[in-house]
Amino acid sequence: VGNQWDNTADRLGFAASTGAQTAVEEVDSTDSPIAYQKTVKLKACEQAESLAEQAEYLQHLTAVSFEEMTPTAYDVAVMQKAFPNTEIQFVQVEILGKPYSPDCTEIDLSHITSPDVEEAGYGINALPALEKVILSKNGTISPVSLEDAAALQEANPHLFIQYTTELFGQTVSTDLETLEYFQVPIGNEGLDAFRKMVSMMPNLTYLKLDTCEIDDEVMAAFREEYKDKAGAYGIQGYASLL
Repeated sequence: VGNQWDNTADRLGFAASTGAQTAVEEVDSTDSPIAYQKTVKLKACEQAESLAEQAEYLQHLTAVSFEEMTPTAYDVAVMQKAFPNTEIQFVQVEILGKPYSPDCTEIDLSHITSPDVEEAGYGINALPALEKVILSKNGTISPVSLEDAAALQEANPHLFIQYTTELFGQTVSTDLETLEYFQVPIGNEGLDAFRKMVSMMPNLTYLKLDTCEIDDEVMAAFREEYKDKAGAYGIQGYASLL
């Protein structure tokens, strides 16, 4: 084990300590066997992936620090995946070119597009105090697709995602309380889009889909999905209406 640590320390050039609260010092393979390391301080963001490769030798690790560097969301994600029970310490994290502190409660990602959503997800996971993600502002339609926005919401159900899109001819935002369609050719397949949108609308109290080319049995099944929310949603009692 000692030789493995010597090789790792030489190759990575990071520092470690066996004391969780003590100052981090350079590794001494004789006094600090790798299996008992408690803290690792990275000297460069590029070391994140290399350290992750050594996860099996760091079973007692309690903290990884990026010192005064600003890691990217991906760097932090690599550490979180390799060390799920370890505190990842940083002053700021870079998410899609912008720095954020770990105590921020809201981030503005209104400039991103669908290809950026994966990195945005990494960043969201790095911010434990986060409550709100802004994908669009002032009712402007977001370039992020409904599918990607809903996937981001599904992965982070505790967050409010401020998002606006065009849905069957209407501009729909996630902060709406009511949503109504009448004689719009939504069709059976179109209900999938509503499932995604409704999942991001915590304030919605009334949803009406009246005469929208949806089969009776399909609409009945759709209403059944929301039977436990009858107190929150306006549930109508005839076909093609929720």
